[in-house]
Amino acid sequence: MTRYGGVKRLLAALALLTLAGCAGRGNILMSADDVAAANRAAPQGGGSFTQSLAKEYADFATYEQTQDDYGNADYFAKKGLSAARGQAVPPEMVDRWHIPDTKQNELATARTRLVSALDGGGRERAPVLAAQAQGRYDCWMEQQEENWQIDDIASCRNQFLAAMNQLEAALRPVAQAPAAPAQAPAAQRQYEVYFDFDRSILTPEAKRIVDQAAQAAKQQPNARIEIVGKTDTVGTEAYNLRLSQRRARTVRNELVAQGVAPDRITARGVGKTELPVPTPNGVREARNRVAEVTIR
Repeated sequence: MTRYGGVKRLLAALALLTLAGCAGRGNILMSADDVAAANRAAPQGGGSFTQSLAKEYADFATYEQTQDDYGNADYFAKKGLSAARGQAVPPEMVDRWHIPDTKQNELATARTRLVSALDGGGRERAPVLAAQAQGRYDCWMEQQEENWQIDDIASCRNQFLAAMNQLEAALRPVAQAPAAPAQAPAAQRQYEVYFDFDRSILTPEAKRIVDQAAQAAKQQPNARIEIVGKTDTVGTEAYNLRLSQRRARTVRNELVAQGVAPDRITARGVGKTELPVPTPNGVREARNRVAEVTIR
């Protein structure tokens, strides 16, 4: 009796493991092996983009393992192992997941933004930030497919957006920095001072650009300085006009603080008109959140 009872219990346990394997990609045993392997392969300190990405996926796979989501734990562990081997591992595609219709466009737009930053030098110039943005995007995709843990969806989405903002800011000085003052035309010099979304305070990089403009202005004591504040197209015309005016005033005040005579400066805001990068209404475009400084 005892002998047959033990056999039955063993068969029942094997059946349970088989069912777990049918619940998604991978199973509890394979998931445990792959998650452990991904953590061993991922360098703790990051480094290159693929190394940092391996760490992102290993961490996410470990989290999925703790949630008993063995299929996704196994899937993202395998992505981490591929990254650890130096292979190209792209962010997830929307059409490969069962995403609610109301969320597909937002995720597709976010992926386009992510790929643009990655292909625009993000992997090479800011590998850790680039890996964080991709990892958080895939986290958002996976949580959105489940579509019931609202806090987890929001957390992954917000972490992705924060990483993207930092990544784009890290790329901006290289991609769009104005020419050095010594190389700019003597008759007119222009500087682009970029702001974070819905903000009118100077970032460290923006402060560096204003410093350059102040030095150039003091070298040309008879030149006039024109500042034009602008915004992207998110929000009302009235709100964006006020925001653009605040951005122009911020730059003006910093120039004055550095010794540029205020009567040489004109500052105005044009809201979401005169866009450097034309977009439809309601589009977050970092290159439009700018105060343009022209020294004539």
